[in-house]
Amino acid sequence: MEKIQLDTSTILGNLFSGLTVAALSFPLALAFGVQSGMGAFAGLFAAIAIGMMTAWFGGTPSMISGPTGPMTVISAAIIALSIETSGSLSAAMGSIITIFVLAGIIQIILGLFKAGAYFRYIPYPVVTGFFSGIGILLIVLQIFPVLGYSSPKNVVDIFIEAPGMLKQVNYAAVGLASATLAIIYLLPKISLTLPGSFVALIVLTPVVTMLGLDVNLIGHISTGYSDLQMDKLTLNQSLGLSTIVISALILAVVGAIESLLTAV
Repeated sequence: MEKIQLDTSTILGNLFSGLTVAALSFPLALAFGVQSGMGAFAGLFAAIAIGMMTAWFGGTPSMISGPTGPMTVISAAIIALSIETSGSLSAAMGSIITIFVLAGIIQIILGLFKAGAYFRYIPYPVVTGFFSGIGILLIVLQIFPVLGYSSPKNVVDIFIEAPGMLKQVNYAAVGLASATLAIIYLLPKISLTLPGSFVALIVLTPVVTMLGLDVNLIGHISTGYSDLQMDKLTLNQSLGLSTIVISALILAVVGAIESLLTAV
């Protein structure tokens, strides 16, 4: 690994760039953390940890890192399956931790064997189709939150229950979602230096408080650092060894493909 050289002449530019990326990733990390089922703090902690690890150990200067939509969807499915099998989140933590640690180990092994060179043989339409499908799934999962309600975990249930929800729409939630989308997509036409998602978060959050709007909130976000729970790391889980290994392999491969796509 090459020694990092600090160029003092560009420190202000690097600082501004870091603040911009942090402001941009902050609301996304919150959203992806909630969507994953582990909570907003998990998203924030993941964004911080991934950003630092990529800066230290990344193999290319153009690597983009952080919580992403595809990994969130897959993680949410794995977490939901673990909770359903174990009965509660606390009981499922052993399986969840094991799967994610194993996924990281698999990625390290792939890197040591330079497996990235073989990913170029994957047909591009397959990759784009896969990520487009996940993008559509993300949009579908937001139908209920936009209407002001918690989303069913099953995609089929979303389409079954959606017509009924249209009769009892929370217009405050719809208005906030619409305003957020408008800021995100229209602000870049005015200024490229301000991250739209962060501006929407800063501007619209006080609006909810001042107007007393009846909308769902993220809720309490833990402060400080959570204790490491590596003592729960074991392959002897109710989820089953084969399910754990397959889930970890899927996470590792999808994460590797995403990383390679940002590095080319």
